[in-house]
Amino acid sequence: MEELPERQHAWNSVLSTDDYGNTIVPRHHGLLFLNYNREGTPTDSDRQTMETALQGIEHAYERSGDGLLMTVGYSPTYFGRFEQSLPEMYRQRGYEDVETVSQESYDFEFLVMENAIR
Repeated sequence: MEELPERQHAWNSVLSTDDYGNTIVPRHHGLLFLNYNREGTPTDSDRQTMETALQGIEHAYERSGDGLLMTVGYSPTYFGRFEQSLPEMYRQRGYEDVETVSQESYDFEFLVMENAIR
């Protein structure tokens, strides 16, 4: 398996470009909202299970626009499970131009992108 880059979202090197050098993003995007189905703080075993599952996906698919690109984000709901508070810079800002807003009720956001749906 190819070495993953140090930084998040470093996808341009594995994506195609058009005749003008612009990066062509994958055609299909999927956003899954997932929950941790236990009470309290995730255990070390739970974290290892998540890491192993994500590594399994990384090994199963080519990391490219023709394979699969993915990222996982954690919501304020997830971090609310921990007693220690987050630094101020990570606190969610209020919504300004939205009429109806509901608090996120999921723990993770899993974004996948690819070109060929099989």
